[in-house]
Amino acid sequence: YLSKKINLKKMFTKEMSFKYLVRLSIRLKRFPIFLVPATTFDRLANQLHFFVFSSVFGPTVVGAMGMYRNAINLPIRVIGNAFRDVYKREISELLKQDKDCRQVFLKTVLSLFLIGSPIALILFIYAPDIFVLILGKQWLLAGEVASILSLNFLLGFCVSPLTAILDLKYNQKISFLINIGFFIVLTIGMIIGSILNDFNQAIRIYAFVFCLKYIFQFFISYNLTKVK
Repeated sequence: YLSKKINLKKMFTKEMSFKYLVRLSIRLKRFPIFLVPATTFDRLANQLHFFVFSSVFGPTVVGAMGMYRNAINLPIRVIGNAFRDVYKREISELLKQDKDCRQVFLKTVLSLFLIGSPIALILFIYAPDIFVLILGKQWLLAGEVASILSLNFLLGFCVSPLTAILDLKYNQKISFLINIGFFIVLTIGMIIGSILNDFNQAIRIYAFVFCLKYIFQFFISYNLTKVK
């Protein structure tokens, strides 16, 4: 899709001029202007709870969150990234032809849901027992975290690969607005959780904010699959 918009072949011909390069830089200015800050805020948001939980609730809670992330989130992301690569390749071809991408979008999200929903259900019901059985009683809290965040896991697993269309359709500004809004709301939520000084409330606020982000991303991404 980008090669179509940028016309890379022209860049390497004698027709390329300074005026063309200026026009190209203006068209692509959104990448450094929006993509870099968007990525920065996304990284900050994904690390924010570690700083808050460590200062308010101590290293035990942070260790439980880290164990959940390493044992559940990161390995499963490998599957999600594989789907993302296939999905991105398919919709890129459709966008080059100005075709509707909704069928590919819905097929991908359905496939991800069918894979992720049984895992999320197992985590919701059995995560504490599984963590204790495999890792020991000291990781019971990590299992409880995995149970609370099971819906987040499912939404993230289904939605994250679909957001590739934000990059393919020159919508870095939308990504930036989503990520900065998410960071602000999550910061407010973490402040509230700290004031309450209750880890169960704090982790539920954290889960709720992430769910809102995924739902918002889903509808934005779906809307972009339509041919206007």
